[in-house]
Amino acid sequence: MPYEDLREFLDRLKAANKLHRIPKPVDKDWEIAAVSRIAFQRIPEERRPALFFERVTGFDIPVVAGVLGASRSIYCLALECDIHDVHKKWSEAEQHPLDPLRVSTGPAQENVYQGDEVDLYRLPIPTWTVGQDPAPYITAGCVVTADPDSKIRNVGTYRVELQGPRELGLFINYLQGGREHVEKNNQRGLPTPVAIVIGSDPVIGLVSVSRLPQNLDELAVAGALRGAPVKVVKCVSVDLEVPATAEIVIEGVIRPNELASEGPFGEYTGYMGPKSMSYKVDVHCLTHRNQPRFQAFISQMPPSESSCIRSIGREAALYKHLVEDLHLPVSDVHLLECSGAAAYLVIAIKKTIPPSRGSSRARRGALRRSSGRSL
Repeated sequence: MPYEDLREFLDRLKAANKLHRIPKPVDKDWEIAAVSRIAFQRIPEERRPALFFERVTGFDIPVVAGVLGASRSIYCLALECDIHDVHKKWSEAEQHPLDPLRVSTGPAQENVYQGDEVDLYRLPIPTWTVGQDPAPYITAGCVVTADPDSKIRNVGTYRVELQGPRELGLFINYLQGGREHVEKNNQRGLPTPVAIVIGSDPVIGLVSVSRLPQNLDELAVAGALRGAPVKVVKCVSVDLEVPATAEIVIEGVIRPNELASEGPFGEYTGYMGPKSMSYKVDVHCLTHRNQPRFQAFISQMPPSESSCIRSIGREAALYKHLVEDLHLPVSDVHLLECSGAAAYLVIAIKKTIPPSRGSSRARRGALRRSSGRSL
């Protein structure tokens, strides 16, 4: 049965002894990052749990981290499959997407704040690279945009800097679907509606960080992965749809043809990503569930949650391309986490032609001639 929301998945992690609750108060600007880093560096991957910070000093909202990719076993719990079936499940979901189901209302809008009521400083957004990041960053936000022509939705995870009570800096790299939507609107001098979803059905977070073909709606692929349509609700202030059971949703617009300084930010490679001139988001509305949970990705350097998620999702896409599209005799692919799941790819290939005995004799003969003696 698919998970209804993040809370149901947290219960599943608890039952599997994969969730470690931290009841002591923690400071969001250094202790959350420090505890998370220690957990990832010192606990072997097969035993590494997700983390639930119950009490964040100065806030009434808990923070959860590592809930999608603290380990491959947690990733598989999110997909409800065995690790050996991940490639197949992703491939089938991309080939047979399941459109979202629109509903009139949902828990994501149990609390609504608009205009001057919005204050993003009420959210316990952690500082991840203490002393280096210029501000707290939303790391697990699922950024929703739509193509102004085709209306096809894109859901991607990008770095989001808190720059004011109603202002965000949004960095979207080149070749990302969200950037294409923004640039199309920029050419027409129009703002780009945007919604940032924090905390949802785990499968939505997984598709958000994966590379999918541009013509695919990530929420439709998520529906196929979970085996049931994702329920979506219309945003309050912009013409977009978001998961109806999300914990927190930030709605706003990206200013047309205007960039502002954003970063630097501690990236998944273990190095500081440089300062950038990035998109500026004006926030118009904040909605959230009663007693929401704030979800974050642990990144900054491998091993990390982001590199674990990225590796498995991209492995599935690469495997499908090599085997189904190019028809190569590949048995498995693996992105090494030590490279942040980006630099090193290992490919296992099935041997289809055994080495001939004649070839071996020829090589031995060449060695004898070069050495001047018999082997």
